Amino acid sequence: MLISAARSGLFNQVLAARVNANDWDQACKGDLMMLSGSHSVFLLEAVDAEIMQRTKEGDIHPTGPLPGEIDKLSVQGRIFTLEDELLKGEADLMRGLTQHRVKSSRRPLRVVPESLKAHWEEERTLRVDFELPAGSYATAVLRELINYSDATRSS
Repeated sequence: MLISAARSGLFNQVLAARVNANDWDQACKGDLMMLSGSHSVFLLEAVDAEIMQRTKEGDIHPTGPLPGEIDKLSVQGRIFTLEDELLKGEADLMRGLTQHRVKSSRRPLRVVPESLKAHWEEERTLRVDFELPAGSYATAVLRELINYSDATRSS
């Protein structure tokens, strides 16, 4: 559990940097892109109209690292520099992941909810229904969609 949390924290640092760069939801040369259905990953060597359209439609997604042992497929160029600079700052953690033989992987930088529906049940109660891929959290999606508060925590 601790290893998973550490990897998620590193992923979140990369995601925050991509959000700040305003390219978290865009295909960038050198990105590792993930196919929506199969979760296969490929290196994006060039961005063209087809890639931009597929990204916009949610067919492919830019990814961020879940660090571990070095993978043979790596981001390149500006994306490599960004990730490398962030992860170098966590050298001890990165070394620990390697020593524990944790396999590196990639996760999409964005989550696209499916079957999204919302309706008001009462004046102050909005019901939101959606489906998410494995590994995604509904609370993270809700945090981005609406300004909400957890009533169970306010008492």
